[in-house]
Amino acid sequence: MLKVTDELQMGVPEYLYDPDKVFNIDFSEYDLTTKEGKKAATAKAENIVSRFSKREYRTKGYVWSRPKVDLEKGTATISHTVVADISTQAFLEAGLKYGFTIPVLAEWDSGQNWYDCH
Repeated sequence: MLKVTDELQMGVPEYLYDPDKVFNIDFSEYDLTTKEGKKAATAKAENIVSRFSKREYRTKGYVWSRPKVDLEKGTATISHTVVADISTQAFLEAGLKYGFTIPVLAEWDSGQNWYDCH
C-alpha cells in the first residue's frame, strides 16, 4: 500500500483550545543516556497517550494532537481543539465522497510556529 503524506497549516485562535493534557510518566526503568533508552522511553509515552487518545475519540469524538514527550521532565503533553475534530472528520468524509478505496486519515500537531510542529 502506498502511503502519501501532505500537510495543511492553519492558525487556530487560543480560545478554541481546551487546556493541554499532561501525562506524568515514570521513565526510571530506562537509561536515558543512551539512544536505545530514549527510544524505548518515548515509545512508552506514545503508547500511554495513544490508549488515552483512542478512548477519547471512541467516547467523545475528540482528536488529540501528537504527543510532545519531554524525557527530562517525565511528561507527555497533548492538545485538543474542536477545529482538529472538524478537520479530521472532513478529511475522512471527503475520501468517502470521492470514493477513495482507503480512508483519508489525519493527525495534527500544535505549536506557536512551524518549527514547533516539525
